[in-house]
Amino acid sequence: MRLCAGLLFALVGCSGSSTPEAPPPPPPIAAAPAGTPAFTVVEDRVSADRDTVEVRVAVTSVPEREELDKLLQHLYRQMMTRAGEPLQVAAFVFPSPEVAQKSPDKGWIASVTKKRGDFGPTFDNKVELSFGKQVAAVLNGDTFAGNKKPKTEIDEAAKALVLTLPFVEPGKDEWRASLNYVAAVTDFLDYADRLYEKVPALEKLTFVGMYKDGEVIRIKVGSRKEWDTVGARDVHERIGAQQGRAFAELSMGKMSDAAVAKEKAARAKKVYQEALKRLPAGAVTVSKKLQ
Repeated sequence: MRLCAGLLFALVGCSGSSTPEAPPPPPPIAAAPAGTPAFTVVEDRVSADRDTVEVRVAVTSVPEREELDKLLQHLYRQMMTRAGEPLQVAAFVFPSPEVAQKSPDKGWIASVTKKRGDFGPTFDNKVELSFGKQVAAVLNGDTFAGNKKPKTEIDEAAKALVLTLPFVEPGKDEWRASLNYVAAVTDFLDYADRLYEKVPALEKLTFVGMYKDGEVIRIKVGSRKEWDTVGARDVHERIGAQQGRAFAELSMGKMSDAAVAKEKAARAKKVYQEALKRLPAGAVTVSKKLQ
């Protein structure tokens, strides 16, 4: 009986002292699928317990931003599914193998990371949209129906844009019932403000306003510096203050609704004219229909 017990203890002791074999290395990162930029793997580090993965790859040429987004998604899927599900992953994309080797911590152009405890990955893409796509991104949020839609002429080299805008009813394929100088310039300021703010490379902007049978306003801004001289923020503040005064006059019964509207339009027109006079001579052309 004692012999059997001793033998059993010895067997248990032997099995407990055996060293488990290390898991085999995970398969390499798969090649880029169709529509994804080609790349070479510069480094692929996986911890012994497979809980941590860090990958560095280099592209053959810097792709468009949207293509780089696809590559990041591919790398993330590969890291998370090729062999178990690690707790922490990081992939960095470099513009070349040389940059990856010389500057492995700062030379990357895009990354995807997921730290322990994170609910999902964090994507970081340093490649900007092209000039034309930045312009499109600003304009795509506007609602135009039918055939009457804005048209753009883009000069990538000069960072210039010609925007032709039809003055139509919002969401309808029909001209506005009426149009005046204030409404036309208000639209110009709105578009110019958004474009210069959200398209950092934009320099030259030509705004062409169309109404019914032809062009009614054309405003040329020759550079970002010229746009700054217009003082759009100051213009908006002055218009806002005037509207506040008009509302106060209306509420006190000093003027009728029609008189307040007419006075407000006259004041706004004066502010707009003063602002546009800061542009070079000949930069603003207004049809007599809007005078």
